[in-house]
Amino acid sequence: MFQARSQFESAARTLYTINGLTDRLVGQAAEYRLTQEPGYTTGMASSLDAIRQGSETLIANTPSAERRAAYERLRDQSIDLGKTLPKLTELGNQIRENRAGVYANGDDLTKASGLLVAQLRATGQDAVIAQAVEVERALLLFRVMNWRFLATKDPNGRALSANAFNNAEAALTKLNRLDLSVGDQRMAKTVDEALIRLNKSIVAASQAIVESETFFDETLKPRVDRIDAIGRDVRGKLEAALEQGVAQSNALMSRTKSVQIALLGLILALGAALAVLIARSLIRPISGMTAAMTRLADGETAIHVPSQDATDEMGRMAEAVEVFRQNAVARIALEAEQAAQASARQRRADRVDQLVRGFEDRIAASIAIVTSAATELDSTARSMTQVADSTNGQAVSSSAAAEEATMNVQTVAAAAEEMVASLGEIERRVQQSNDVANHADHEARATTASMSDLSRAAEKIGEAVTMISGLASQTNLLALNATIEAARAGEAGRGFAVVATEVKELAAQTARTTDAISDQVAAIQSASTQALGAIQQIGRTIVSVNDITASIAATVVQQTAATNEIARNASEAARGTQDVSMSVAQVQALSSETGSAAQQVMMASSELATQSENVRREVEDFLTAIRAA
Repeated sequence: MFQARSQFESAARTLYTINGLTDRLVGQAAEYRLTQEPGYTTGMASSLDAIRQGSETLIANTPSAERRAAYERLRDQSIDLGKTLPKLTELGNQIRENRAGVYANGDDLTKASGLLVAQLRATGQDAVIAQAVEVERALLLFRVMNWRFLATKDPNGRALSANAFNNAEAALTKLNRLDLSVGDQRMAKTVDEALIRLNKSIVAASQAIVESETFFDETLKPRVDRIDAIGRDVRGKLEAALEQGVAQSNALMSRTKSVQIALLGLILALGAALAVLIARSLIRPISGMTAAMTRLADGETAIHVPSQDATDEMGRMAEAVEVFRQNAVARIALEAEQAAQASARQRRADRVDQLVRGFEDRIAASIAIVTSAATELDSTARSMTQVADSTNGQAVSSSAAAEEATMNVQTVAAAAEEMVASLGEIERRVQQSNDVANHADHEARATTASMSDLSRAAEKIGEAVTMISGLASQTNLLALNATIEAARAGEAGRGFAVVATEVKELAAQTARTTDAISDQVAAIQSASTQALGAIQQIGRTIVSVNDITASIAATVVQQTAATNEIARNASEAARGTQDVSMSVAQVQALSSETGSAAQQVMMASSELATQSENVRREVEDFLTAIRAA
């Protein structure tokens, strides 16, 4: 009875060990699925070998044909699972190699695209620069899609990556259709080649990842689950049999104790001496054994089992009780180890969740600031467009007034030749010319005020651009902090590091965009200054026209002698009004340039808002995928 119970306990202990090895095997497989580190496959092979050896031991020692068959299934499943490890290792090697190719080709693409965009910005051609920005955005979005797929293994990630690749190719094709220099064409070809290499690496890596995921879900995990199920089922049956054996042992001990008491009564009848001898040789060892078994049943394992050196039945009983004690110690140690492992896994999950929440709060605040700044920039650009339109309208009015003044002065010059006969008409024309000049002077002053407003609006845009640059720097710092936190988290934070790198790239792109806006704002300010000077020159010219017409009015009474003077002054007035017309034309051109610059600022602010929204969506998708994982 005690020997059978010892066999049950030994088998149960072995099955506990096998179940622990199975749990370890599941953890090692999951870690290898995420990291593809070779050490995990080595550990899986060791765990499977230990499971196989434990199964062989159980097969050799069990007397039950039913349990022997279960142990044989356990052994066969472990051997069969071991045969799948080379395939899993091969897929992991493919993923690591292709991922290394993705890293290298991604760096090449980033370097080449950065050089291309810098060269195209230096051309000063608006169409080329706008398309260069589109190419840069498309390439960045392609890389973000790839990182997202590698980090989350989203089933839709490959399709999104392919769509982003097609968009990047289309943007490069559109760029090549523009008027590029030979050097720019070569650099664009280099970028296209790097893009194609990166896409090939992504396709190969994604195929290996999908195949590895399928192999894990459809082949590896079901076999591990079968091993675990077989072990737990047999262990449950053994525990039930062990409990039955314990009950039978307790009943046997109870009956033995009753027999011993009866024998003790008979022995007492034989004599006191024999009673003392029996008491020393039998009752005391049994009492000690009973006390030891009672304490062991109460959960005490740090006890000494008496009579272990005896060669009779008490000795064999002591050996059986010692086996029970050792099994209890092993079971308690195994339960403590499993509890510690479960606690460690829970702490790790809590830490990952805490990092995700912290990252989400920081990046959401930064994106909200960038979006607000983009909205303010768009509003300022619209105001600047309205000011430019108003300036253009005023310039048109001034141009019409200047043309009218020119016609009037020419009329005065013609009338001067007939001054004797048409003195009254000359005086009326001179007065009309004076009124027109006063009106033109008023319009010039209004245009000067409008250009001053335009200059102040440009300064506000510059302040907004400076704010955006500061926000981009802050975003870069936040991304750096996220990278540091991800590095502290180790392998579990690798996905955070990927997204933080792309956030830094977006911050850098934002900084480059604000630099371009700053250049446009500086151009607006310079054009405003030039327009203001031209308008002031118009005002001075109009004052000269007023002086000339006053002289004409004063000399009308000097009939014959004043005729030549009037003709000369009229010629000078004609030239002055021509200068006014030219200055007004310059104001119109500058106001048109101001409107174009305002449109570019609006486009840049719209692009900034779009990019910030894209970053927000990507971060939300990434955090959702992390929580789902």
